[in-house]
Amino acid sequence: MPLRNPYHDKDGFPQIQQSIVAYLDILGFSEETREHSKAGTQRVHLEQLRQALSKARQPFRTTDYYAERFGSPEAPYKLKVFTDNVVLGIPIWEDGESDLGQMISLVGEYQLILALHGFYVRGGISVGELYMDEDVVYGNGLLEAHQAEVSLARDPRIVLDQRAMEMVHQHLTYYGLVEDAPHNNELAVDSDGQMFINYLVSPLDGSPPDESYLKQVELHRDLICNRLAKYQDQPLIWSKYAWAATYHNVVCSDFFDTPALILDPKFLQRPARKLSSVYRKVGADLYKASQPIAKWKSLINQRKKDANGL
Repeated sequence: MPLRNPYHDKDGFPQIQQSIVAYLDILGFSEETREHSKAGTQRVHLEQLRQALSKARQPFRTTDYYAERFGSPEAPYKLKVFTDNVVLGIPIWEDGESDLGQMISLVGEYQLILALHGFYVRGGISVGELYMDEDVVYGNGLLEAHQAEVSLARDPRIVLDQRAMEMVHQHLTYYGLVEDAPHNNELAVDSDGQMFINYLVSPLDGSPPDESYLKQVELHRDLICNRLAKYQDQPLIWSKYAWAATYHNVVCSDFFDTPALILDPKFLQRPARKLSSVYRKVGADLYKASQPIAKWKSLINQRKKDANGL
């Protein structure tokens, strides 16, 4: 028997509930789609996306576990998916600590799996009223989570807005030391003071990384290096992956103590260059890499054409 939607009461009627809400999307998805369309590789890109999303959504399909564990006919959360976007709602029970922990675990694993397939997630988490079913997502919690994704996330990170951060602050008071709280590994605070999901660490659930997991961290590093090289000449996009690279290095140095997996700082440098290192002449024409930029024109011939009205 399928589990009951937690946003329906026992009689199946809709009920708006105070919830923890996540709004997630794939960073740069539209641009990548256009790139593959232009290159004629849409089918390859589509298959990569389908495989990545299928694997990333697998953790969301384990709701029967909770029914068996707690003897409840009700699902612990509700998920809405549309292509590269995900809305996840978890109704809050009591103080919300276990619900927030579940949210962190689910979205952290989702973000990591997609990153290991070359898709980078940006998102926002908030606390507010929500209703969800197969056709409708409604409530201020959704609006606030979406606003956090749009205005606060900026980089490939899933941020907690002020309401969600206040919930974390309250939970931290339960512990003798902040170091004792699970939040200390599951979350991190960025240079702008923004709290975000520590997605390279949170899936471990407090366990140290084994060799298999460190292989995934190595793959994470290599994929970011490829993106930094690809977008070297597009600073607005490049900066997003520079953030991911800096985050990767912080995890390897401060959480895992694996300096061998740190991304070489040279990949994070974009120094000014001489024109001769960017442009080259091929015959009389000017090239940037393999792209022709300008063709030589005879000034004398152009003046003659102008004089003749051509």
